Amino acid sequence: TNCVALKGADGTTYTNKKTSKDYAHYGTGGLLTSAKLYATVSDTDSDGHYDAMTLLCAGPKPDGGYEYNKDYSEWVPDYIYITSVTTDSSCQYYPGTTLDNLFLSFARLETLDLTPFNTSAVTSMNGMFYSCLALKTIYVGAGWNTDNVTKSTQMFDRCTALVGQDGTTFTDGNDDKTYAHYGTGGYLTSVKLYATVDGTTMTLKCATTTPDGSQTYSTGTSWAEWKEANCETVTTVTIDESCKFYPGTTLANLFSGLESAKSFSGLAFLPYA
Repeated sequence: TNCVALKGADGTTYTNKKTSKDYAHYGTGGLLTSAKLYATVSDTDSDGHYDAMTLLCAGPKPDGGYEYNKDYSEWVPDYIYITSVTTDSSCQYYPGTTLDNLFLSFARLETLDLTPFNTSAVTSMNGMFYSCLALKTIYVGAGWNTDNVTKSTQMFDRCTALVGQDGTTFTDGNDDKTYAHYGTGGYLTSVKLYATVDGTTMTLKCATTTPDGSQTYSTGTSWAEWKEANCETVTTVTIDESCKFYPGTTLANLFSGLESAKSFSGLAFLPYA
């Protein structure tokens, strides 16, 4: 009531008859506006070309940001020089229904980290990775979901260097959403859940790579078998916020072997908490 200056994404303006939840959306006739997908870029090797990109989801356009445009392949400057892409945690709130041509012809892109990206609302992924000739690895997390995708023509077409988690390599013609997973026969790779130990404190995190001295979680292994970390003396366990992106289907035996653990913090970040 009395939101007299309010205007929705399609230009719909407030009236004293538009006060119910029927107008609480960003579709036609709604008074809300959805967040949009943007990218920021940087020149990490100072060669005069952008080579690193970060995806983020926001309302207002961020300073130095570029708005995603599915109909314009050159939506990011120097896109042909980009070699790595990371994803901001804000992308877990992406409300869009399309990711068409998102990385179209990013020919030098080698590593793509989509860990926080939630794609559950997406219905179209046509040409999403088309002609990413150098792309070797695509990392995804718990939010990666293609159940609602009905259009995925040439999604992976010409991704000739791509290798999935189980060693599956790109095959010409096998380029739609059928292969957009990290299970057997898929082209994607899941992020890993791992632990580090510092004195009596164990920290659990989820990431694309694991640091030296860490141990990757395995359902069939007790932490007690990680002898060099002296897990029997761990009294405190800290679960990092990154663990909410863990895509695994089980946490069986997660705390097995931590016989001296007394304090657990961050349990809410586990996907099954």
